[in-house]
Amino acid sequence: MLPAPVYARTRPPRNRLGLRIYPNVNNRSHGGHLGLLENARFGLLARSKATIFLLSCVLAISVLFNLYFYTQGPLIDVQYKTAPSYFSYPKNLGIFLPSNPSKDEQRGIPPASINASHLIVVPGHAIWTGSDLEDVYDEDNWILEPYQKGHDGRSVKVFVEHIKAGVDLALKDSDSLLIFTGGHTRPSTPSSEGSSYHHLAQTLSLLPPSFNRATTESFALDSYQNFLFSIARFREVVGRYPANISVIGYGMKQRRFEELHRKAVGWKAENFHYVGIDEKGDTTAQYAGELQNGYAPFSTDLYGCHDFLLQKRLKRNPSRRFHPYHISAPEMGGL
Repeated sequence: MLPAPVYARTRPPRNRLGLRIYPNVNNRSHGGHLGLLENARFGLLARSKATIFLLSCVLAISVLFNLYFYTQGPLIDVQYKTAPSYFSYPKNLGIFLPSNPSKDEQRGIPPASINASHLIVVPGHAIWTGSDLEDVYDEDNWILEPYQKGHDGRSVKVFVEHIKAGVDLALKDSDSLLIFTGGHTRPSTPSSEGSSYHHLAQTLSLLPPSFNRATTESFALDSYQNFLFSIARFREVVGRYPANISVIGYGMKQRRFEELHRKAVGWKAENFHYVGIDEKGDTTAQYAGELQNGYAPFSTDLYGCHDFLLQKRLKRNPSRRFHPYHISAPEMGGL
């Protein structure tokens, strides 16, 4: 008898996935090799489906987390419309107050001994290393940037004017706290800008011996941090946030503070005051430099976290110091 035609041969049945089931997959026949290939293909398909399922789960979880954090918004509402449940928001103040300051004691922080609502900020621009009255205006006793040197010492003179203006304002307002702010920006000294300004005020006898409403903030590396960290430092000293803020600094930086830093923190304009004091003489070049190197970069990088402004912070932190305000002022974590 002749063999049956090829087309008449019966083919192996298919499984639920549409794959043919070949018998004798372990032998060396032609059908056995096809069976091995089909079974291998089935295994790969099963693994790929499991992988796709796991990746889909991870993607779904990631999307849910991002939606959650997006809908939560910052801890401090910059529009002053709503506040988290653990905050109380007095309408006459410019920022939220913690509803339970007694938690400070649980963290080992002593009760506040100063009752103030007005924050006075004097940002530092250099470090004074002198110790006597005769050293105050001598540039050799200051650690200055190259552009701050010369010109009959006018940079040093305006630094002293900023300090005097801050002290005068604090002495006139018994409800104020004066903060000299500026970090350890120079590797050649252990002093910070803020502490050197405070030391200079004491050396000049600007502060009465019993005056306890002046302190320092020693972590700020730029003007935005001068502003933000001084608010946090006020929270550390007083136990709550200020109602009003006054900043004493260069007149050329007034727009930067009023239009950018205040906006970044979400501080109300009616609770903010800026006192601008510039150097004597022609300041045209300084205002042009401020626009190029200060106002313009912060206008596109409001928090100073990228590129040019970030590199400036890194350069100004040679000692690799880290601020503690995420612990002492946790309400400002969103900033």
